[in-house]
Amino acid sequence: MIIIRFLFVILIFISSHAGARPLIADLSLRSIEIDSSFKGTEILLFGARNDAGDVVVVVRGPESSYIVRKKERVAGIWANSKQAVLHNVNGYYVVASSRPLDELRNDSLLDSLGIGINNLKIDIEAKEGVDGPEFKQAFFDKKEKTNLYFPKIGNVSFIGDTLFRTIIRFPDNIPRGVYNAEVYLLSDGQVSGIQSTPLFVKKMGFDAMVFDFAYDYPASYGIMAVLLALIAGWGAGAIFRRV
Repeated sequence: MIIIRFLFVILIFISSHAGARPLIADLSLRSIEIDSSFKGTEILLFGARNDAGDVVVVVRGPESSYIVRKKERVAGIWANSKQAVLHNVNGYYVVASSRPLDELRNDSLLDSLGIGINNLKIDIEAKEGVDGPEFKQAFFDKKEKTNLYFPKIGNVSFIGDTLFRTIIRFPDNIPRGVYNAEVYLLSDGQVSGIQSTPLFVKKMGFDAMVFDFAYDYPASYGIMAVLLALIAGWGAGAIFRRV
């Protein structure tokens, strides 16, 4: 399947060469299905360029809001003392490039495109006296530890002067939703080509049913969870009494 897609991209590139299309890319897989046996996966992103330049790949997960809390020792007890809310934050983020980003000679362009963790635009809601950047960095550190953010820039390799490829790794804890794989062709510090391809991550089977029920009906899910716990406790007690 990967080889077929790869050949398909080459054919499109050749047929559109006369139209000077600067960039074309695709994914070896357009959707990730998560079930109880999911252990993570890897997806090949590949393509071809019509013009000379550097290829930069950015994969962004679905946006959401996150609450980041800071614990401090109060009267000998660790307790949440401060917090900040981070809005419009990607749940997954990875960058790969054919050259290090600091060699692309246009920091303002990378900043405007949100390429590189330090260039991500995050709306931070915090009370006065709360250090927003500190909470932002704590969020990045947490995402890095759970393999959802990759501060190290991945490698985009070329096959000849035209074809390129890179491997995107997804851990087993990726959030579901719509991801975007953005591919940029940068020439002399400017964007000469761009393509965005969606990637769908969804839960399947019984796990999906439970997840959807808990998300759509949180109160009912909580009540059912308590009832099931009570029934399980009563059943275990009855068994041990007989023993």
